[in-house]
Amino acid sequence: MSHIKVGIIYAPSMSPGGIQTLVFELVKGLNQVGIRPDLLWDWQQDWSRITGTEEQIEVGFRRAAVPFPPFVRSMMPSWLRARSYQINGQYADYRIREYDFIYNFQNGIRMPPGIPNVCWINGPYCIPWPPTGAINKSRIQKAREWLSRKTSFHFKADMNSVYVTHTEWIANAFQEQHGIKPIVIWPPARSRPLSLEGNSRKGFLFFSRIAPCKRPDILIDLAEMLPNDCFTIAGAVNPEDQSFMNMLWERKTKKKLDNLLILENPSEPLVIDLLQCHKYFIFSSVWEPFGIVTVEAIQAGLIPFVHDSGGQVEIVPFNQLRFTNQEDLIQKIHLFRESSIQEQQELLSLLQNHIARGSSQNYRREMLNLMNTLMK
Repeated sequence: MSHIKVGIIYAPSMSPGGIQTLVFELVKGLNQVGIRPDLLWDWQQDWSRITGTEEQIEVGFRRAAVPFPPFVRSMMPSWLRARSYQINGQYADYRIREYDFIYNFQNGIRMPPGIPNVCWINGPYCIPWPPTGAINKSRIQKAREWLSRKTSFHFKADMNSVYVTHTEWIANAFQEQHGIKPIVIWPPARSRPLSLEGNSRKGFLFFSRIAPCKRPDILIDLAEMLPNDCFTIAGAVNPEDQSFMNMLWERKTKKKLDNLLILENPSEPLVIDLLQCHKYFIFSSVWEPFGIVTVEAIQAGLIPFVHDSGGQVEIVPFNQLRFTNQEDLIQKIHLFRESSIQEQQELLSLLQNHIARGSSQNYRREMLNLMNTLMK
């Protein structure tokens, strides 16, 4: 298969995330069958920042011509810079016709007829998104969101693309909105060298991007309500979220919460330690498209408590581990602790069997099978 020319349209990132893992694992799968794909964008990805390791992949780079090049974006405020990425994605020249197959991870790009392709749908830009009601927004934030909505592109399904997404709820909403049912493929969970035997686990861990939409501040309230437990907020912090990060520190200091630890941009070895020493995982994001970190936490042996919405419902199918609000979460924690050790271990085993479909091997196989089928 080494003669097949594959392009991957993907907007790089400075911090780890679900889309970055999708692309990294896809490239690894293509490499295994002798294909060295090209990433198509206007700047290259530093994969060591994403994986936290020196793991290498064979991948090329073709620079796309975009309306807002890096030096222009660097002068924009962060909220407008995010909008410029969408414009770049729509109007860039990717030279798609030079490829035999395209994997597209950027919503809204139209494909020319005759070029087989797979388009990964993330959700928010393609379907009506439920309101989270999670953040008290300032007038400036509301004005920015209004401007973004007024200038955003109206997504239209492309009859020349095959759509793929990671959850049934997004697939069903997409079908209702656009008349096409995407294929559902679970994204790959990071495989880490964990030592799960002989560890004394305790405490609650939040591990994700530290941003308002992820709602890590719920752990501040929990730390105050459960003073005999320890809590950790850990994750990557983007520059545009630094003010939110500062607010978390201020609340922790004001409340004198010695049982709460906050870790910004933890290294990969530290992440491994966190997954090995904590007993519970809390993911409080509302209407999360998927939430691969929950899969990784279960894989590492943590008991998850997740919000009862979005892709988390499909990852955690047990109602006793899903909450709707803070009071419900506290009640679910107490009820779980009242169960026997055997019952807790049986529930964890059921969860780990359930999330096995989110393995790297399964994801690579399904994505490559799609390419082989569409190129026949």
